[in-house]
Amino acid sequence: MTRGSFAGRIVMLEMLGFAAILVFLWVDEILDMPHLIFGAPATPINLAESLMENVIVLVLAVAVVMTTHRLIRTVSSLEMLFTICPQCKRIHVDDEWISIEDYMTVHSRAMFARQLCPRCSQKRSP
Repeated sequence: MTRGSFAGRIVMLEMLGFAAILVFLWVDEILDMPHLIFGAPATPINLAESLMENVIVLVLAVAVVMTTHRLIRTVSSLEMLFTICPQCKRIHVDDEWISIEDYMTVHSRAMFARQLCPRCSQKRSP
């Protein structure tokens, strides 16, 4: 399965989940589920309240789907196969050669600190 189809399936499942919530809200409003199930006092249909609940669910659905899409895009950009120069350690991205640090700074929240590894430190010491 490709990343694109995997991401599409995740977003589709989220959308189906929110659609199920919206259907449940309307079924509850129309059939008065607490009255049917628990014998609670019957309540009249309140369209204004139902519409407000639906708008809130739709706003949350958009926020969740957008966040999921952004996170999948970030993970996908960090999981791709890189062509790397064995000499200078630059990577080939979009027809240019850039440092790994530059790529990671743009495509993730990673930060870099400079420090010699023990092997390089021994090479530099007399």
